[in-house]
Amino acid sequence: DWATEDDSMTFRRIYEHFAASGARSIVLLRGTDPNAWNIDSEAMYRAWCESAGITPRIYASAERAGEHGGEKIAHAIVDEGVPDAILCHTGRQAAGVLAGLTSRGVAVPDRTMLAAASDSEHTRHSRPAISAVELHASETTLALLDLLQARIAGEPSAGPVLTTARFRVRASSRRTDTNT
Repeated sequence: DWATEDDSMTFRRIYEHFAASGARSIVLLRGTDPNAWNIDSEAMYRAWCESAGITPRIYASAERAGEHGGEKIAHAIVDEGVPDAILCHTGRQAAGVLAGLTSRGVAVPDRTMLAAASDSEHTRHSRPAISAVELHASETTLALLDLLQARIAGEPSAGPVLTTARFRVRASSRRTDTNT
C-alpha cells in the first residue's frame, strides 16, 4: 500500500506544455541517486521523446550539488547545443541552470524555456520565476490515511493511489510567440 503523486502524468504535462509552446528539443536534468524518481522519470522522458520524435538529451547532477551543479550542467548543455526547453528535477538545479544560461547569453524563456519538477523558494523567487510542480502533500497524506484505515479494518489492499500535482506555469516557460 502506498500513495504518491502521479509523476508520469505530471512530467508528460510539462513536456506537452513545452511542445505546445514550440519546443522541438527538450533536455532532462535529473538527479544521480538510483531511486525511483530519477529512474522512472528518465524512462518516461525517453518514451515521451520517442512518441514525439524528439532525440532525448539527459544530464545528471547530484541533488546535493544544488545551484552550483545546475550552473555547471547549463554550461555543458549550451556547449552541446542550446535546446528549446529544459526540465530540471529540483528547484535548486533549475535556479543554477537559469544562472548558467543567463551568463552565457541564453534568454529564458525567449530562447530556452525552463521548468522544475519540484517547486521551491528558488523557483518562485528567480527572475524570471521558474515554472514548477507544486505537490499536494495533504491530498497524498489523506490517501495514505485511507489506505492505513482500510488495512487496519482488514480490507484488501487498494493501493497504489496516485494523486495529482499542479504544474504552475510561470514566466520561465511562458512564451508569447510559439514560432521559435
